[in-house]
Amino acid sequence: MGLLARTWKDECKQIWNTHPQRKLDALVSARDIAGILQSAASAYAAAFRAAPGDHYPGINALTMGRLWEHITGRTSKLPLGLIAAGVGWTADTAIARNKDYWALATRAELALLEDRKDDALDDYSEAAAIAVDNRDRFALDSSSQQLDILGELKFHSEIVAEAARMIDSAEQQLDRLLGEPAKEPAHVVVFSGHMIDDPEVRGEGKEKPPRFPSAKIDAVAARIRAALDEIGAGAGDLGLCGGASGGDLLFAEACLERGIRVELRLARAENAFLAESVTFADPDHRWERSFARVKENPMTTVLVMPEELGPPTKGVSVHDRCNRWILYTALSQGLLKASFITLWDGEPGDGPGGTQNMVELVRNLTGRRPIIIDPATL
Repeated sequence: MGLLARTWKDECKQIWNTHPQRKLDALVSARDIAGILQSAASAYAAAFRAAPGDHYPGINALTMGRLWEHITGRTSKLPLGLIAAGVGWTADTAIARNKDYWALATRAELALLEDRKDDALDDYSEAAAIAVDNRDRFALDSSSQQLDILGELKFHSEIVAEAARMIDSAEQQLDRLLGEPAKEPAHVVVFSGHMIDDPEVRGEGKEKPPRFPSAKIDAVAARIRAALDEIGAGAGDLGLCGGASGGDLLFAEACLERGIRVELRLARAENAFLAESVTFADPDHRWERSFARVKENPMTTVLVMPEELGPPTKGVSVHDRCNRWILYTALSQGLLKASFITLWDGEPGDGPGGTQNMVELVRNLTGRRPIIIDPATL
């Protein structure tokens, strides 16, 4: 329901952004999209009713509802007073557990909607400081965009103007700390591939046949670099992979050599991930050192799936979930930007979430065929 509501909200913004009267009179032009605004508010309210512990849909329902009232001069049929009380309780509870940016920004926006200037500015100020401390440009940009809309529609203009100055100041401080924000990548490259063979279980005369023996490391690394050249990926682009020994880390190393930013998306908490996917067959610590170098590179971001998405639903493969997380992230940048490289012997995988699974996902969701590197041919 939250995603549906966000779709209505984005539709509302897109139509308003292209309205011919917007620059002449933002408030009058906004009345033409009041129906879509109401649809967004209603969908957010339904999401909040379904999950009242989540303040995000609640504050969006309240803000969209109050904006609808402001634009139309009418009283919404949504129970905005009850929603406001629910948002206040949920945000306060979240802040008591863990004072993070989003809970504080939610409580700040609630105070703004209720015309409580001091409370709003106190929370915006504290939230901005947390964002700077966490180097979180996305959080500041999200609040900045929301305040820009409220300001353009002359909604509690004095509070909005002061809050916007706080957020802008924090963004400038962050720019000084981090330099200019990264540009949008021209290419987003997804890699999925076999881990290095565990000689205890894979190889001639073992339980399983060889798939990616250590003797092929150099050849695979060279073929991955050639695939990146084939795609045309270079400095400023983005590479996404799971971070496991073998193909993932060879891909990450090749990306960093070219100035390509890397996101390692780990299926499990780091200690469990290392044991399962990096150090299980690493007698000389080659892969452990590789993981550490990649992780510590300033162009690398490490995201841990249970921290980012929460625990998986019972019965769901964490590896299949991670494949989808990586793939959906790439597709969110635009299908034409996305490219796919796989290290795959063409054989069925060990289960859900393997390389075969990712190849099938790419084909089913994009209609395209990834670049397939078969270790046996190298």
